[in-house]
This record gives sequence, C-alpha cells and structure tokens, in this order.
Amino acid sequence: MVQLLVGVGISHEQICKCIRNPHTRRPIGVKTLERCFPQEIDRGRAATDALVATMLMEKIKEGNVTAIIWFTKNRWGWADHVETHRTGVDLKIEISPEDLARQLEERGLATTIFGTDKPTMIEGSGTLVPEPVEPRLLEGNGAGDVATRSRH
Repeated sequence: MVQLLVGVGISHEQICKCIRNPHTRRPIGVKTLERCFPQEIDRGRAATDALVATMLMEKIKEGNVTAIIWFTKNRWGWADHVETHRTGVDLKIEISPEDLARQLEERGLATTIFGTDKPTMIEGSGTLVPEPVEPRLLEGNGAGDVATRSRH
C-alpha cells in the first residue's frame, strides 16, 4: 500500500494517516513510515511510472489515437496550433463617377451602363448601379402599333 500511495504522489503525512500501528491502533508518524518502509518509498514512483508507461505503450501499439497524441505532446513537446482566419473583408472604395468613367475608358471598357454616362455607387454597399433614367421603348418590344405584332 505504501508503494502504491507513494507512486501516485500522496504525501508522507497523508500516507501516515492510512497506516495504523497494530498495537495502538493509532496512525504512525512520518519517522516511523520512513524507517519501516524505505524500499516501498524508494520504489513507489518508479513502479507506478513503469506500470503506466507499459499500459500507455500497449494503447499506442493498438493504435489508440488519444494515447498517441498524449505521448507526442508530453514526451516530445508537441502542441496544438490553432489558426484563425477572418471570414469577411472590410473594403471601402471611394471613387468619383468622373474618375470611374476615366479609368474605365483608359482600360478600353465601356463607360456607359444601360445607356447611362455616369455610373454611381449605392452608398455603403460597394455596388455599381446606373443613375436612374427614364425607360424608353425600343422597336420590336411591343411598343409599335398593333398591326406589327406577330400573331400566334
């Protein structure tokens, strides 16, 4: 019992409370413990460490992932590294309609969108939209007279 308790890290004072003198039925003192059980005190930690190491190695041989992770972290100092990444992008583009039209033209892109000369930004959304224009009727969209419509 002394070897087991020493092996799991119980203090000598606590061990003394567990062992009673068979003649007096009172707990023994620390000096008595150290005088009567020197081998058990000496071997306690080593015996427990050997037992635990044997059991751990059996689990590792079985492929127990938890045991493998525990071993690598404690024996080799491996550690978990958690990387966090932001999922959103904070982006604010400020450009005047004139600058936008000029840059589009420099790149050979159309400077009109849906017949509008100056695209504008919806404030805070970063979305390009044309300035509001009056809708116009195009030929062939049903705006002509009834005689030109196809009959189905």
